[in-house]
Amino acid sequence: MSIGPNWLATVRGRIGYLVAPSALLYFTGGAAWAGVDYTASANNEPTRPDRYISSTSFSKTVSGYVLGGGLEWAIWSNWSIRAEYLFYHLNTGTAVVVPPTDTALFPPPLGSGFSWSGTDLHTVRVGASYKL
Repeated sequence: MSIGPNWLATVRGRIGYLVAPSALLYFTGGAAWAGVDYTASANNEPTRPDRYISSTSFSKTVSGYVLGGGLEWAIWSNWSIRAEYLFYHLNTGTAVVVPPTDTALFPPPLGSGFSWSGTDLHTVRVGASYKL
């Protein structure tokens, strides 16, 4: 099984405390969305891979939340730099794969269900801003 995000979007708020006249320690959080590719396969009899192999691959937009914190420091009149950590938790994904009906197996094989638990991502970002 594998999961891979193609894109990530958030809507976040931020609240902080001035730890120095030019340094803001802040907490951030909000909603998150991601475009995720899912792939998985299953074999009903590992010793005989020719029996029944089920696989799936699909893309889905999933939602979740993002939490984090950081430090922003005003270094010159209009310039600031920051470093932040973000934790993303994206919700689960599921798929059911039904085998082809033209199989010669009796009884016909049942569908395979795949599920992925929540996807967690951890990021560390650094940045610079110029404020007018």
